[in-house]
Amino acid sequence: MAGWEKSLPGGSTVVVPGQLPIFSNEERGKWRTRPNAVLIDSEQLESGEGMSSEFKAMAAAEIEEFKSEYRARFPGRDAEELTDEDLLREVMNTVGKPGKLGEQVKCVGQRLNAD
Repeated sequence: MAGWEKSLPGGSTVVVPGQLPIFSNEERGKWRTRPNAVLIDSEQLESGEGMSSEFKAMAAAEIEEFKSEYRARFPGRDAEELTDEDLLREVMNTVGKPGKLGEQVKCVGQRLNAD
């Protein structure tokens, strides 16, 4: 649904768009910096691979707003200690909400592990 990377001869890859453009994370042959669809599993939330640096750069204003709200809700806690996993949880909690981290997300999927 979100798209995928196809391996090409020689080791390079190409981003293939998802079947439904509204959910596709492909844009002009590359991954969107702000995804329309997000695939989440508990391993990703705990792995330290929560968000790409590109997403964090594009969502800098929303991240700072979240940190400001966090400081107001939890006086004495250090918002700078929030992890990528904390920010990813905030994305999930704010899917489709204007001006928030999850604003652009239109679809959230859950990865099921074979274990």
